[in-house]
Amino acid sequence: MKLPKIPKIKQPKPVHVKPIKMRVPHQVKPKLPGHMKGGQQGAHQPKPVKPGLPPGALPPAPLGLPAPNTTYDFYISPNDAPAAPDQSAIKVHLEAEFEMATQHSQLDPSFRWTHRAYVQDSEDVRDTWPAAPANKVYIPDKTGVAYTVVFVEVINRNTPSQYKRVFLKRQTVTWPSDNV
Repeated sequence: MKLPKIPKIKQPKPVHVKPIKMRVPHQVKPKLPGHMKGGQQGAHQPKPVKPGLPPGALPPAPLGLPAPNTTYDFYISPNDAPAAPDQSAIKVHLEAEFEMATQHSQLDPSFRWTHRAYVQDSEDVRDTWPAAPANKVYIPDKTGVAYTVVFVEVINRNTPSQYKRVFLKRQTVTWPSDNV
């Protein structure tokens, strides 16, 4: 028995379709702090270096002491106001830093601050951190607002622009007050 002939099926010719280029709107990626970036946890990831610095080089330290914007009286514990201060009328640059300070304290209640002060390296300002009682500064003088000295560090050590950065924690304020 002979099988009938099967007609050939014509296959359609391939159709050339132009590829469509999709335009994706430009999105800005958020910059995450180093500890939140991907990769191995705990692995050291070098910080980006400014152009012109060799790999591994640290960026330059802050240039110099900011201009003073107030004064303070300094009390070395146990001395405190209303007694005479240990140092008085010291010129200082004071700035509030509550938000960043709460983030950087790493949940350590003994290392929390609300303000930073910048003074000449020759000024006698000292911390007792983490021991208590803490030394205090009163801005602008002993009748002003009290701040406990949390920590003192030297910036630009062994350079002509050496100065001290003082981390302060503001104490209770009697309102109204312009001395915060």
